[in-house]
Amino acid sequence: LQSIDVDSVLALTSFTHDVIPAISDLDQFDHMILYVPDKTDCSFVDTTEKDCDLRGVGPEGLGERTALLLDPGTNGFRLVQIPAYPTNGSVINCSRSIECGPDETSLVVQESLSLNGYVAGWTRGNLKEYDAGSYDQWYRRMFGESLGNIVVRSCVVSNLYDNSRPLLVRIDYENRFA
Repeated sequence: LQSIDVDSVLALTSFTHDVIPAISDLDQFDHMILYVPDKTDCSFVDTTEKDCDLRGVGPEGLGERTALLLDPGTNGFRLVQIPAYPTNGSVINCSRSIECGPDETSLVVQESLSLNGYVAGWTRGNLKEYDAGSYDQWYRRMFGESLGNIVVRSCVVSNLYDNSRPLLVRIDYENRFA
């Protein structure tokens, strides 16, 4: 980032436990992130996060944790707190239409999901394990036995590889009455 004139500083933090400021020991830290002081929507970025939109949300799992800024410049090395997660850090919008099946022994459901933030990143990571033609298997794996008599007809995913846009999932299924 510095090569394109964006100030940034490496920072050490911990996923596993709270950092104790009174103890000067690098063994307290188990993860490295990036601090970008001029970034307006979020000052910390986890460059190991490959599936989440990094704008507007702090690193997942690190909200309100302590970070050691490795700034050899004028500000020096110092401990700072990573901001808390924003209240809108994960948003799921859902719309659903339900109709009676042709023989009135089932319900035909069309469900559209729009996911943002952490939940979109988590879902993207899971969906990338499947081929585009087998997203219905992902849906069945996610909901398992709770699906009961549900038959997934189709599952279409959009923006899987574009983290800057909401993840869109459309699922068409039939719920057959027992």
